[in-house]
Amino acid sequence: MRILRKLIPIALAATLVLCLGAGTAAALRSLEARPGGAITANAAGLGFTEPGGLTITSDVTLTGRFERRIAKRVGAVFGQIEDCRANNGRGPAGSEITANIRCELPIRPERGRPWPVLYNSIRGTLPNITGVLITVERAQFLLSLIRSVVVRLNECLYRGDIGADSNTPLPLTSLTVQRERSTARLEVILEQVNQPCAENGRLSGTFTLTARQTLALL
Repeated sequence: MRILRKLIPIALAATLVLCLGAGTAAALRSLEARPGGAITANAAGLGFTEPGGLTITSDVTLTGRFERRIAKRVGAVFGQIEDCRANNGRGPAGSEITANIRCELPIRPERGRPWPVLYNSIRGTLPNITGVLITVERAQFLLSLIRSVVVRLNECLYRGDIGADSNTPLPLTSLTVQRERSTARLEVILEQVNQPCAENGRLSGTFTLTARQTLALL
């Protein structure tokens, strides 16, 4: 009887360790993007809004890559944005102010990725994945406001991390900027002005992927 009493706690402890190990293993499983590889995403009318309410918009095209296999942990590499093109910049409707927007990718990107795309979390109950949240790090945009064609009001370089939420359910066909989160906020880091730049601003808009992606749990 004494031996049995000694063995019971040992058995319970062993069971607990096995359960914890199984839970950890599940938490550390990977995701697979299918097909992964090269991606192109287009936003018609990506908006940048200053705290005072001034909004300028531009059509933006991103090209880059999604990793085929992604570790299921916050901050894991999901992919990278290798090129960004902005055109058709425009100021508020009915205003004499026009706008130019230019993407600024660093010449010597840290960690070898111009704009890193990182994994945040998934939506749904495993193993059924219905959506994914990601962050584009160190995105930079150069904004120029011009009045009456010839008077340049300012030139402001903004940088920030941009959170994006996929459509649900998958497959992944679009990513919407998370306006309510601080990750959608860009801070001014350089300015050349006749008129001061706003200290920060928020992006809004939806990027549509030209090729759909699915995510599977490995």
